[in-house]
Amino acid sequence: MGIDTHDSLISDSLLQSAADGDVAKMAYIYAASYGNCDILRQLIANGIDVDTKDNAVGMSALMIAASAGQLEAVRLLLNHGANINALDGLGNTAFFYASRMGHIEVVKLLIEKGMDVNIKQTIFGMSALTLNAVSNNVEIASLLIEHGADVNAKDNNGVSALIQAVACEAYEMAELLIKHGADVNDENKSGWTVLRLANEKSCEKIIRLLEEAGAKI
Repeated sequence: MGIDTHDSLISDSLLQSAADGDVAKMAYIYAASYGNCDILRQLIANGIDVDTKDNAVGMSALMIAASAGQLEAVRLLLNHGANINALDGLGNTAFFYASRMGHIEVVKLLIEKGMDVNIKQTIFGMSALTLNAVSNNVEIASLLIEHGADVNAKDNNGVSALIQAVACEAYEMAELLIKHGADVNDENKSGWTVLRLANEKSCEKIIRLLEEAGAKI
């Protein structure tokens, strides 16, 4: 197939360049971002490293495709051996990017391919569930919980998904987490309880939710 309008900057000669060259790497990352499977296939066939990373934070092509919600590109890269557990410079995997950006079909595929839903960032120690509490994406959070995500997992600062949800005043997320067993008397490393944080935020709806579930200051 020919190259579509999104890929007009990528010439046939570029695709024939050395697989380990900077131009080929740029084309590979670009194709992952736009989900151009034809270009990805050609570059992989020419011998490019399937786990090639960009030069900014070290995101792999798989991470970039996952972050952009490019489901078929993610599938192609995985089928060609892309490392599902590869980390960027911030300790994120493709799974974190897909979860944080709300790309539920990509998240489903990564889980299907064996991604551990309880894996944590290597730098901050956050789980995908905690990351989702920031965005209040209840649909993905429900999916993660359904596949065994630990609702009480904490990051390096002792912050759980529930603490994060309360901090972001995400009522629906807090409600979901409590329903699935989140500790309403949890506290972070600074000694702040969930209810104390809710009171600090003056979020009456969440305060009532926590108190009805047995939370204490």
